[in-house]
Amino acid sequence: NEHALKACLDAVRKQGRVVQVGLHPHDNPLDWFAVTFKDVDVRGSWAYPTHYWPRVIRMIASGMLPAAKVVTLPPLVDLAADERTPVPPRALVIGQPLAGAGLMSAADSEATGRRIRAWLAEKGITEIYYKGHPKDSARELNHPDYRALELDQPLESHLADTPYRCIVGTRSSALLFAAQLGRPDTQVAAFGLDQVKFKNPTERQQMLALFDHLGVARL
Repeated sequence: NEHALKACLDAVRKQGRVVQVGLHPHDNPLDWFAVTFKDVDVRGSWAYPTHYWPRVIRMIASGMLPAAKVVTLPPLVDLAADERTPVPPRALVIGQPLAGAGLMSAADSEATGRRIRAWLAEKGITEIYYKGHPKDSARELNHPDYRALELDQPLESHLADTPYRCIVGTRSSALLFAAQLGRPDTQVAAFGLDQVKFKNPTERQQMLALFDHLGVARL
């Protein structure tokens, strides 16, 4: 949060380094005078690439990483809600730049959006929310019938607090969070992965293996 980032900037020594891990849910003002005066190196990091997960899983399975020594901390979010309560017929579409980021063609992006709408219609879901990506100004997977989801909390907290019958997208890491934080009866699905352009075959194989491992359906 912004208070923690400010505290880091206050605490770091001159010519030190501050690393912001993950994303802020909103704009975060930074004291650039302090950055310049202390000659601080400010860096951003998305924690780790998600395609590392299968490798870590193999290392744990082989005993290279002794999982028994891992310390379990209290959860950062409360897993949702009473699981005996029926999930309302609503869905969440996770947006991200696809054609805009060169991950697939514009035609494939539009076709993926149509497939998502048809699939949700088949399930009788009409209450559909859309969570846009901050870098996706085109809102590629959005539709006029969807309701914009504006959050004042991290998406992970929202997914833990708010049950959905379906959560869908393409190759967003938010689908991985949804598969772990959502209720067991929530269906998480990735559409259009066959049309996604990966950096190389290894990245594709690792990403698909991770989706399969976490129970994200590939449709």
